[in-house]
Amino acid sequence: MNMMPIEPRPAAVSRVAEFLLRLAECSGAIETGRLDLAMNRQDIADRLGLSVDAVCRALHMLAAARNIVIVGQQRIVLRNIEMLCELADGFVH
Repeated sequence: MNMMPIEPRPAAVSRVAEFLLRLAECSGAIETGRLDLAMNRQDIADRLGLSVDAVCRALHMLAAARNIVIVGQQRIVLRNIEMLCELADGFVH
């Protein structure tokens, strides 16, 4: 029986998920789920050691999976904190 190999989750998704959770925790947004970003995508990429394209792809993957909602350039709504924690390699808030 031929089985398709399971692709590992992209490291960028894990790093961006953890970044969003840490930022939400520090700003008190964990309770509301509404995260106002004080930095642009390039700043996030620089902070995480990723390319801006990798950050954008990771954000869009998280949005497509309905874990977050991107509301403009400066706001993200965290819809599924439990899944974000799992994606962030077991981040505990």
